[in-house]
Amino acid sequence: MTATSPVSAFTSARLRRFEADAATDPDTALAGLVADLRAAGGPLVERVSPEEVDVTFVHVADAGSVALRTTLLRLPSHEEHAPLRRIEGTDVWHLTVRATSDTAVAYSFLHDPPPVFASPAEALAVYSDERRAGEHLLARETATTADPHNPIRAPRELVIGDEEVFDSVLVLPDSPYVHLSADGPTPALDEHELDGRRISVYQPEGTAPGDALPLVVVLDGEVGIRGGVHRRLDAAIATGELPPLRAVFWHNRTLTSRMGELSCNPALADALADELIPFLAERYGVPGDASRRVIAGFSLGGLATAHIALTRPDAFGAALPMSGALWYTPAPGDEPSGWLIRQYEREPTRPTAVYLTVGQLEDVPVDYPGVAAGTTWVGSARQFRDTLRDKGYDLRGYREVPSGHELVNLHLAVVDGLAALLR
Repeated sequence: MTATSPVSAFTSARLRRFEADAATDPDTALAGLVADLRAAGGPLVERVSPEEVDVTFVHVADAGSVALRTTLLRLPSHEEHAPLRRIEGTDVWHLTVRATSDTAVAYSFLHDPPPVFASPAEALAVYSDERRAGEHLLARETATTADPHNPIRAPRELVIGDEEVFDSVLVLPDSPYVHLSADGPTPALDEHELDGRRISVYQPEGTAPGDALPLVVVLDGEVGIRGGVHRRLDAAIATGELPPLRAVFWHNRTLTSRMGELSCNPALADALADELIPFLAERYGVPGDASRRVIAGFSLGGLATAHIALTRPDAFGAALPMSGALWYTPAPGDEPSGWLIRQYEREPTRPTAVYLTVGQLEDVPVDYPGVAAGTTWVGSARQFRDTLRDKGYDLRGYREVPSGHELVNLHLAVVDGLAALLR
C-alpha cells in the first residue's frame, strides 16, 4: 500500500501572520520572516504528534514560478519537483509537507524550473540518451538554488555544468543522520585506470597497500565520491563503528553507460571478479575469504549488487544492496517485473551474506514501462527480503531508512550495513 500525498493546503501560523503584517508594512514583515527562517535553520518545523511534524518550506525570490525538489514530496517517478504557492503581493513562496520526525532528506528550490516529464516513459527515454540527459540535468542545475537559511548542505550527486551544485539537507528533530561538514577532513584517494575506467581506492590513514583489510567495492563510484561516502566511512572507522577497510569506487564510463552496465549485466559481474579483483590483489592485496569482500550499490547499482551476489559468490561473499531497482525487468512487455527476485527463487542458495535497505519515502509507484501497476521500491525490497529468508540466505539485516531515494539515504544505510556484514 502506498502513502497518500503528504502535501498540505495548510498555511502555517507564522505565514498567516506574515501575510497580515505585509498588508500594512511589507518591508518590516519580510525582515521579521527572514530572521525567523534564519533562526530555524531553513524550513519551519511544527510538531503535530509525538512522531510527526509539519515542515513549511519557505523561499523568497522574485521569479515567475518557484518549485521544490525533494523526495519528501513522494512524487511519481517522472515528476521531479512540485510548485510552491506565492503569497499574493509578495516574493514569498511556501509549501507545507507532513513528515515523520526522524526523517532526513535533501531539498532545493528551482526558479522558473524546466517542465516535469509527461510520463515515466519520457523520463526513461531522456535518461537513456547521453545528449538529452545532459541537457536536462544542466537545465535543472541552472534553475537550482539551495536554501540560503540552512547551513547543512550536500553536493548534488550528478553534475553536468562547471559550477558546484549543492542541495540543502533537512534534518528533522529525531533523525539519526550524521552531517559531515564540507570544511571537515577529506581522506586521500588513490586513482587508477583499468581498461579505460577510473578506479578510486580509499584506505584509512595509517594503513598501506599490503595491509590485510576487508574489501568493499562501491558501484557508481563517481556518485559515491561526490556524495562523500569515503568521508562517511572514514568518520565511522575513526569512531569504531566500522573496522578499518579498503573501499574501491568503480566509476561509470559515461553518464548513461550505467543503464546497460548495471541492469543485471553478467559482463559487469565478470569484470569485477576476473579483472578488478586481480588488479587490486597485485597492488593492495585482497582477502582470501570471499566473505570479507563486499559488493555495495545504490539504486540501479543496488540491483547490480544483488545480481553480482547471485552470479559471482566466489568473488563477493557479502552484498549491500541499498534502494535497489529490484522491480527491474529485462524485457518490458514480455518479462514481468521483479526478474532478479525470481532468479533468486529458482537458483540454489548461495553462501552469501546480505544486508538490504530501502528508503521509507520510496513507497510511491515506480510506473516505468513493463513494471506491474502499484509496484514500489519498498514493496520490491520487502519481496526480496522475504525471498532471501525463504531460501535460507544469511540475511544480516533489513532496514527501511527514514529518507527517500537519494544520497542521504545511502549515508544513513551504509555504515550499519557494512558493520553487520563485516562483524
